[in-house]
Amino acid sequence: MSEIIYRKARKSDLDSLSVLAMELNEFHDSKEDYFELKIENKSRMKSFFEQSIASKNHLFFVAEKDKEIIAYVHANISTRPPIFVHEKEVYIGAMFTKKEYRKKGIANKLFLEVKKFAKENKLRFIQLRVYSKNNVAKKFYKALGFEVMLDYMVKKV
Repeated sequence: MSEIIYRKARKSDLDSLSVLAMELNEFHDSKEDYFELKIENKSRMKSFFEQSIASKNHLFFVAEKDKEIIAYVHANISTRPPIFVHEKEVYIGAMFTKKEYRKKGIANKLFLEVKKFAKENKLRFIQLRVYSKNNVAKKFYKALGFEVMLDYMVKKV
């Protein structure tokens, strides 16, 4: 069995990353129409990922096995209103592992890269949003030490 390689994402990963991101987004889209995707989403996603990979304010890390991307994390430095002592934080926009590779510690290792990114940028907080009905993800993030600070609410009109 081959080893899992953890590394920064590269431009050559864009197609694979887009497929994984679509899988993650389709999970959410299937649950609530709030997450409904645009048809042209894949090309927009690729463009966004390409910009993110090139940015020093973004972290894009992947787990690769047998030259296949099996998981990724995307995080960026986010600015909060200037009324706060800690004006910047790391925001995890997405973390995804292919189903057959879950519960093997892969996401834990990707999260360590996010923590390292936060420390390198002298940031004290990491924030993320998780779908309220995704109990598996909520349990995972709580095990990493995340606490619920705010509830994100949506109303359809």
